Amino acid sequence: MTLREMQATIFAPTRLVIYAAVAVILIVVSPFGTDKILSWPGRIGYWGVSTLLICFISDIVTRAASAFFADDKPLYQIAANTVLTCLAVTTVIFLVNMTVWGPDPKVPGFFDLLLIVAPISLAVSATITFLVRKLRPQPDEKEIPFFRRLPHHIGTELSYLSMQDHYVEVVTSKGKEMLLMRFSDALAELEDYDGLQIHRSHWVAKDAVTGPKRVDGKLFLQMIDEAELPVSRSFQAQVKEELRF
Repeated sequence: MTLREMQATIFAPTRLVIYAAVAVILIVVSPFGTDKILSWPGRIGYWGVSTLLICFISDIVTRAASAFFADDKPLYQIAANTVLTCLAVTTVIFLVNMTVWGPDPKVPGFFDLLLIVAPISLAVSATITFLVRKLRPQPDEKEIPFFRRLPHHIGTELSYLSMQDHYVEVVTSKGKEMLLMRFSDALAELEDYDGLQIHRSHWVAKDAVTGPKRVDGKLFLQMIDEAELPVSRSFQAQVKEELRF
């Protein structure tokens, strides 16, 4: 992940809302005795800055640990997240405390903070790890280069392609479009799509075929939009085998 991608993710609107919610909770609860030491404006400033630093560091730590350990070892991820997050968060709070108050005996020291932060880090790390695993988007199917040529309004659910002079007519479930390109290039870009060539001028998506049709002894395919496309003799054996009729 590049720095730009990381910044876009960490500072995404959804995450900023979460950061703000966490800050509000901490300002109201004021843990670690800050309710006795700080006024309301002080709490807002203290926990506002602390929350931003903590969330930023926790995000980086969680991503690093999750990327390092395999998905089939969630307990290792939780352990790593807990240890790293606990140390990072404790260090941040300790440094903020030292900056604000200095070595004040009323303020918890590093190891006191560590004991308080550890169980919280464990709970948060476990929750984040399982949520990330649960909500992580599945890998996209192999990209079909041909889709980049299609206008958005006709979608990518293909029915069939037909060659017309120097153009390829593309028919989808939502409409049709004429593309200026070679038919052979279109077929090459659709290599990973579930379809087959049935004629030197026609290609069909398998799930758009409703059945075969004979006209004067010649084989045609009936398409979902009721179009009838001819099948060349040279393609008939493959068509019958793949479409099972």
